[in-house]
Amino acid sequence: MMRLLASQLCLGGVGFLILLLSLVLPRGRRQVLLWVAFVGAVAAIILSAMLWRERQMGAGTAMLWGGMAVTDGLSIFGTILFSGAAALALMLSEPFLRAEGIDPTEYSAIILFAACGMSFFAATTNLLVLFLGLETLSIAFYILAGSRRNDLRSDEAALKYFLLGAFCSTFLLYGIALIYGSTGSFDLLGISAKLRENPLGGSDLLVPAGMALLLVGFAFKAALVPFHVWAPDVYEGAPTPITAFFAAGGKAAALVVLLRVLSTGLPELRGSWVPVLWVLSALSMFVGSVVAIAQTNIKRMLAYSSISHAGYISLGVLAGSSLGTMALLFYLFVYVVVNSAAFGVVQAMRNGDQENLELSDYAGLGTRRPWLAASMAIFMLSLTGIPPLVGFAAKWYIFGAAVQAGFVGLAVLGVLCSAISAFFYLRVIVIMYMREPEGEATWQPTGPALGIAIGLGVAVALVIGIWPAWLLSLAQSAAEAIVR
Repeated sequence: MMRLLASQLCLGGVGFLILLLSLVLPRGRRQVLLWVAFVGAVAAIILSAMLWRERQMGAGTAMLWGGMAVTDGLSIFGTILFSGAAALALMLSEPFLRAEGIDPTEYSAIILFAACGMSFFAATTNLLVLFLGLETLSIAFYILAGSRRNDLRSDEAALKYFLLGAFCSTFLLYGIALIYGSTGSFDLLGISAKLRENPLGGSDLLVPAGMALLLVGFAFKAALVPFHVWAPDVYEGAPTPITAFFAAGGKAAALVVLLRVLSTGLPELRGSWVPVLWVLSALSMFVGSVVAIAQTNIKRMLAYSSISHAGYISLGVLAGSSLGTMALLFYLFVYVVVNSAAFGVVQAMRNGDQENLELSDYAGLGTRRPWLAASMAIFMLSLTGIPPLVGFAAKWYIFGAAVQAGFVGLAVLGVLCSAISAFFYLRVIVIMYMREPEGEATWQPTGPALGIAIGLGVAVALVIGIWPAWLLSLAQSAAEAIVR
């Protein structure tokens, strides 16, 4: 079992190690702890890759803790994804921590604890373990949102996230209780078996009501409309590296576990949850794309952009097919890397204690910092879905899966919303290259870690966009391994 949980133990163990090391390191030398956390996240990726290789060689699916969790392709793929999101957030954090003078000890450890919670979140086949993973993730996020203790915006973001998140966790827990009360099981496979015997679980109300409450909880974590109202304010107020972690890792975790629960535990209720998820997806794509047009703050713009992308990605859950799951996982990988790198450019625009978050701050960036502007242009075009960048391939497969599953109208709406989103994505490029700056703008040096993170995003956007086959193969293998 230790080998199967090596990645999770690595994330949690290195987090505790950082806390212990802070007791012996003087405050002036604790910056090294950020890199200890980074090494821990990379080690978790390597351990997951080794486990993936064992599985490909015939190890198969392994059940843990008496069937409460599972090590399969989806959980391993998710762990790699979440550890990668944590590693990128840590790379983006180096200039932020230096500029703010924040001790990296708790900050770095909590990012690892959040990634550990996400990993258990994706591996669960038991609703109680799901709730424990969710709370590990949520408590870490509440703290990270308020990392800048002397900044009122950060405090406001943390308080809003905490209050709304705690309220939403109540919905999720109540939903779990109703499903258990009707089926007598917390296990997803056990719930599915009970529902096959009796689709209503022995009650006319408990299971559908529990399912509805679960959907509310997952929709909040994924920032699906109308449960998205927290996202713009929290994303704007939180530190930029943490915003990247929320938008990438947190959203990916919510959508992966939504896929796990609906496809493994509640497939017999597909006729009930498909219409609800259809509406959530449609509203998220449309509202996210339209409201983003009105934003002049780039973090708020990217927040609404992430809402629309959550709507696109949920099409893979709706499809309910191997192609849909493959497209969802492919899209999540692309989104995590490219979106994190886009926030890396936002972080690189910082100058001391000034973040330069207004779109007007990007005027003239094409001539003043050409490589940074070119990187941002690639990210914006990729998020739009312009070929041959990887965003085009991601949308191609997700819309194709929706059409194959019969959701033609929703796929058409997704294409139209992508066209709408082109306005606010291309507006950033126009401002960078076609507008003169007002006054003399200065920015702090990017730094090697931040530069590598941005460069990685550029490489993914270009290379996988031209050659997506290897990632599609990995996503297909993970899709076939979902426990049913």
